[in-house]
Amino acid sequence: MMRLVRRMIDAPLGPLIAGAVEPGGSSIEPGGICLLEMGDAERRARETTELEELLGARFVDDEPSDLLDALESQLDAYFAGRRRGFDLPLVTPGTRFQHEVWNAMRSIPFGHTVSYGELARTIGREPTSARAVGAASGRNRVSILIPCHRVVDLAYNASLGGLAGLRGYGGGIENKQRLLQHERLVMGGAGLFEQMLGGVVSEHADQTAADP
Repeated sequence: MMRLVRRMIDAPLGPLIAGAVEPGGSSIEPGGICLLEMGDAERRARETTELEELLGARFVDDEPSDLLDALESQLDAYFAGRRRGFDLPLVTPGTRFQHEVWNAMRSIPFGHTVSYGELARTIGREPTSARAVGAASGRNRVSILIPCHRVVDLAYNASLGGLAGLRGYGGGIENKQRLLQHERLVMGGAGLFEQMLGGVVSEHADQTAADP
């Protein structure tokens, strides 16, 4: 029977819930990270339930896991500015289209951003598929590892609320902003996020950049 292990991981953004399919749980599953979520309690509960139903097993909490140990170590290095990518196996149940979107997101370099329309073109779709790409992004259950925070909405009018270029992030708009600002600072200065937005940076972004 497949074995699912779950734990909470402390991070600068707040506690993250992480889950893994342990290797050897089934004859065809080598194991991998299946959950990394910073969203609210409702989103965390929904994703946990979805994975249990899709994978046919229940999560157990705080049991030993080499995968989750490695995830915790790599996240520590990422937030400390010593790591820009992750080399952990993933288990990401989803449709073919969702996997096309998620794979394209994994190819976005650290510190860079693209629009939803540009990501649609990357997978051979028309820019008008941006909404569908956004929906697939919202189904990503392994945030940061599949860096959906690097996809921005350049058509969004920040005067209507929220932050310029940002909306609809399951982990919370402020967390998306903090991840982008973190990567920008690690890169050593103003990054593509600001450039793509025509130099528009919110007051909140400036305050976040000053945080340790």
